[in-house]
Amino acid sequence: MIWTKAWRDFLSHRLALATSIFMMGLGIALLVAFSSAFLNLGQSARLTYQRLDFLDATCYLRHSSPTLTQRVLALSGVHSAEGRRSEGIRIQLPGGEMVQGVALGIPAERELTVNRLHLHQGDRLRNQRGGALLEKRFARAFGYQPGDTLIVQNPQVRRRFQVVGLVSSPEFLWLTPERLDPRPAAHRFGVMFISHKDMASLAGSDAINEIHVRFRPAVNHGSECLSLTRHLQGDLSTSVVPRSEQTSNALLERDRRAFAGVSATFPLVLIGLSGVMLFLTLWQLLHSQRKQIGTLFCLGFSRSRIAAQYLLLAAIVGALSGLVGLLLGPPLARLCTRYYVDQLGLPFWSDGLQVPSLLAGMALALVVSSLACLAALADLLRSSPLELLRQDFSPRPKLVSWLQWLPIRGHYRAFFPLRNLLRQPWRSMTMIGAIALSTSLILMTLSLFDSQSTTLDFYLSKIHRYDLKVDLAKEYTPSDLPPVEHWPGVQRVERVLVVGATLHHGKQHLARGIWGLSSDSQLLQLYDSQGRPLVALKGQGVLLAPIAWRTLDLTGEGQPVQLEISNGQRHPPLQSIVSGPLLYEPVLGPPKCELSDLQRYRARSRGGPREVVNNLLVQVAPRALESVRHRLLLDPRVHKVETMASLRRDIYDLLRMVMAYLSLMLGCSALSSIAMIHMGCTMNLSERSTEVAALLVQGVRRRDIILLLLIEFLYLWLTGLALGIGAGTWAGNWMLGNFQNDLIDLRLQLLPRSLLATAAFSLGLCLIACYGPIRRLLKVCLADAMRAPD
Repeated sequence: MIWTKAWRDFLSHRLALATSIFMMGLGIALLVAFSSAFLNLGQSARLTYQRLDFLDATCYLRHSSPTLTQRVLALSGVHSAEGRRSEGIRIQLPGGEMVQGVALGIPAERELTVNRLHLHQGDRLRNQRGGALLEKRFARAFGYQPGDTLIVQNPQVRRRFQVVGLVSSPEFLWLTPERLDPRPAAHRFGVMFISHKDMASLAGSDAINEIHVRFRPAVNHGSECLSLTRHLQGDLSTSVVPRSEQTSNALLERDRRAFAGVSATFPLVLIGLSGVMLFLTLWQLLHSQRKQIGTLFCLGFSRSRIAAQYLLLAAIVGALSGLVGLLLGPPLARLCTRYYVDQLGLPFWSDGLQVPSLLAGMALALVVSSLACLAALADLLRSSPLELLRQDFSPRPKLVSWLQWLPIRGHYRAFFPLRNLLRQPWRSMTMIGAIALSTSLILMTLSLFDSQSTTLDFYLSKIHRYDLKVDLAKEYTPSDLPPVEHWPGVQRVERVLVVGATLHHGKQHLARGIWGLSSDSQLLQLYDSQGRPLVALKGQGVLLAPIAWRTLDLTGEGQPVQLEISNGQRHPPLQSIVSGPLLYEPVLGPPKCELSDLQRYRARSRGGPREVVNNLLVQVAPRALESVRHRLLLDPRVHKVETMASLRRDIYDLLRMVMAYLSLMLGCSALSSIAMIHMGCTMNLSERSTEVAALLVQGVRRRDIILLLLIEFLYLWLTGLALGIGAGTWAGNWMLGNFQNDLIDLRLQLLPRSLLATAAFSLGLCLIACYGPIRRLLKVCLADAMRAPD
């Protein structure tokens, strides 16, 4: 009988339950998709590392003999080792523009044993001279194909190579020149592989400066790295770098962890909202069957047996929701995995079915459905059979004594709806909660869009105010610099010194390049934590963003910090400096200090002339931008030129996954909001047939009844809107604080247009959602509505 009753109730309310099933199934599908994509991405990276023999450690050397590789290979814990030379180059694009790149030497006569290359197109490197393998994403960004000519140069020579193949390397799954700059760099950084003989000709020496190592299975990687450091102590330029700190691997893992934290939030919220919708549906069903439940009590049925039939109904809904999620989740997971893998350029990927995600989704659907049913049953199971049989709805909710003073006679249109809401506080609170949740969901999504757009616009227009950033080939004194400030169209030039440095505070350290800016810098404007411009840098010490403060465990301004500037020695001298005012930087940048201070610190560590710079910031009239840029690229003292357009593109490429995720959130928010408000309106009006019939019998016009009901919904909407704005703002701020908080420091922004759009959208949803229930309510049969309970 329990099964028959549950199935009959399901069929009689199938349309209302189908909405809950769809919304919960969508939430389960998104949870399965994002969690599977997270797991698949990790498996794809491991599969790529395994098939291409990714390194376990990197040894960065001073220029050493190639025979050093054999010494490393002879160590007991080393399985394989590859020595090579890497050389910074400039690649001439088909249009004549030069971009930064790196040339890496590989053997032409055999396959690599560490960091093998995966060939996508063309042929392998078979000749000792003239051929080059090009990294796939850079090649596709500029249209290079096998057979094309590639022109590269370094400060000494200029060479032509023929592209023989397009490849992927496990070293560059995250394509960027350095770990400190995580922006995807396919449009500004190229990687090419040439033979060792071509590399010796390009660099003017057969010395190597890197050895990549794979350890034997079951050895301790930490101890082996220490052993390598001791063995190569006289040849190393820095300590041995383990795989966990390798640039591509570290950035991939950081992005994957950030994606996991953000992607789990919205599906869980959507599943929770679908549980609320199911509660509203079951509440309406249960209250329409009050007499049946009371009759069953009188016939001797226990409360647990009555509850079991409704729990079985909830289990049917949960099982069907889980089934929808299991059907939609795997295809969505494959789409998410393929999209992410394509962005990273992984040559191998795994998009298999993640059984733990499927099981977790099904279990969550059953648990949420059961909790929604128990919440709907709580009030009825506490009622006595007499209360359930006396009338359709419980007589207990009534206006409390102190609210009897409301002057409804003079303003009945304003106070009658209010009294009606206060007579059923739980019903009203449920409806307010539905409106608040839907409003907060929409507002949270819009606030994330606003925060990203406004904060990045601030970063790209208020902080970075230059048009061109010029990296010079080496450090130059002012007299040796190109006279850019005198060129036509150039409005302002500021000189910058960038040096590799490490900051130490206690046991913590931060390895970043440090920028020296002129004291009155205007093209790179700095702001304090309150958003106020810093007008003078002289005497401020080293300026750091909050993320860097947390890394160094700094607690306030003026704390002592040790500055270590790399100079080719194993232990460069430490220089004392103090922490300056806290900076506001939406995207973590390097530490800053005044130019003359950094020049002094650099001269103490490296020697040589003091007043040197190696970067220029240039502000140019719009019409002269391309001509100035082209003239800079032709100057041999210029290494590369970066425009603000490329910086903006790189930032948005960095946030492409979260942008796609937010767009999906916005669409699902609209669907869930419509469904939830409609269910709330239906529940709110489900018990009003007797009241409306009494008003109609007493001669109240239908339009007055509609007006009273609309005013009542207006009260609910205003209250829900106020609560939803607060909840949505908090949720948006929480999500911003938990997305890549070691790299991105977005501050919550809510534009007036988004607030107005949220209010108008939620009001429109309320009006649309209440249209159907009000229309059905006004068509009620007066005789049936006014008939006394049996």
